[in-house]
Amino acid sequence: MQVRLREAMLAYTEGGRVVAGAHLSMTMAALMEAAIGTLVGDGLGSQEARLVVLAATRYTIGYVIEEQTPPPPEGLGSFDLDAFRREHPLTVSGIEPYFGAGRTVDDLYEDGLRLIVRRPEPSAS
Repeated sequence: MQVRLREAMLAYTEGGRVVAGAHLSMTMAALMEAAIGTLVGDGLGSQEARLVVLAATRYTIGYVIEEQTPPPPEGLGSFDLDAFRREHPLTVSGIEPYFGAGRTVDDLYEDGLRLIVRRPEPSAS
């Protein structure tokens, strides 16, 4: 559900912001009901399932809003990569191998989502 929600939001300019403002949308309520039902069917209690779906939905909306918000032009011109590497070595040590292995922002989104919903990583076949 969350992957499709992300794809739908990315299909529209400001899609993340529009969905973020749809607090009482019956469409969102129906999507959440279906997702909660799936998790309850997999053995989670209704309260835990609701929290997982809420966290995953908010993660997805926030992720899309960040994807759809370009960095300010003045920030790009003054960015010092060498200084960033020196000041944030742990961050860089987690980023470089990840994307160096050919992973994409889609993979990053799905890996983050997997942490929330605790799904095993798909096997490579």
